[in-house]
Amino acid sequence: MKKKILSFLIAICLVIPCAITLVACKDKEPKMETWDGTVAEVSAAVENVITIETAEELAGLAKEVKEGNSFAGTTIKLTCDMDLKEKEWTPIGFGSSGGTGIMEGDSKPFDGIFDGQNHTIYNLKITNFVGGAVEDTTASSGVGLFGHVRGVIKNITVEDAEVKGNHYVAAVVGFATGAEIDNCHAIDVEISCIYKNSDESGDKAGAVLGFIANSAYENSAVKNCTAKDSEVDADRDAGKVIGCVATNNYGTSTTATNTNNTAGNDVEVEYNETGKNVSAKSGYNITNDIVGREVVN
Repeated sequence: MKKKILSFLIAICLVIPCAITLVACKDKEPKMETWDGTVAEVSAAVENVITIETAEELAGLAKEVKEGNSFAGTTIKLTCDMDLKEKEWTPIGFGSSGGTGIMEGDSKPFDGIFDGQNHTIYNLKITNFVGGAVEDTTASSGVGLFGHVRGVIKNITVEDAEVKGNHYVAAVVGFATGAEIDNCHAIDVEISCIYKNSDESGDKAGAVLGFIANSAYENSAVKNCTAKDSEVDADRDAGKVIGCVATNNYGTSTTATNTNNTAGNDVEVEYNETGKNVSAKSGYNITNDIVGREVVN
C-alpha cells in the first residue's frame, strides 16, 4: 500500500510541472487585438512614453497626427499584435511633399518614435484614401500604415496587406524624410501604385517603404528591413523593399542611407498597366532589386 501511495505521489509530482509548463506556454501566446473600425483616444504620455494597447488607439494616433500633433519627443510603444480586419485604414501622418524630400504646405508628419516591439499588424487595407498630394488633392500620396514620417519607425511587421495609391506607396511607410526606418518587415503584401497625372505619377513604391530622403531636417536611414512573398506594381521607381532613396544637398545633411535591407525571391516588382503614364517614363526603374531608384539631387 505504501508503495502504491508513493508511486501516486511521484506521478503527481511529474504531472504538475508539465501542467505548469502548458499554462506558461499558453500565457506566452502573443496577444491579438482586432479592430472594429472605430477610433479611441490615445492615452497620456508617462515620462514621454505612450503605450498603444488596442487597434482603436492606433487609429486614434492617426487621427491626432492628422490634426497636428506630431508627437515629437514622444515614444509610442505597441503592446501586442493587431488585426485590422481589412477595414479601410487612414495612414498615420498626412500632408503634401515635394519630390526633393521637403514637407510642404499643410504637412502633418509623424515626428516621434514608434516602436512596434516586434509585433505584427495583420490585414491592413488602404484602397480609397485620398489626400497628401503634391498638386492634386484628389490623389493618394503618402500611403501605408504610416503616410508621412519625419521621426523613427522600428520593430514592426505588416502582414497580409492590400495598399493602393498614386504616389509614395508601401505597406509600412509611404513617405519619409529626415527619418529612420529600422527593422521593419512586409510579408504577403500587395502594393499598387497607379498613375493619375504628371504630379501623382504612379511612382515610388516598395513593399516596406515608398520613398526616403534626407532633408533640411537631418539625415535619413533605412536599415535591417525585409520583404517576402509580396508584389509591387507601379508605373515607375519601384523596388522590392524601397521604391526610391534620394540624397539632397541641404545644409550639413548630405546622406540618405540604405543598409542591410533584404528581400526574398518571392517578391516581384512589375510595371502596372492600369492608368499608365503615357509619357516616355512609363515602366522606368521597375526593378527586382532592393531599391527601385537611388538619386542624388
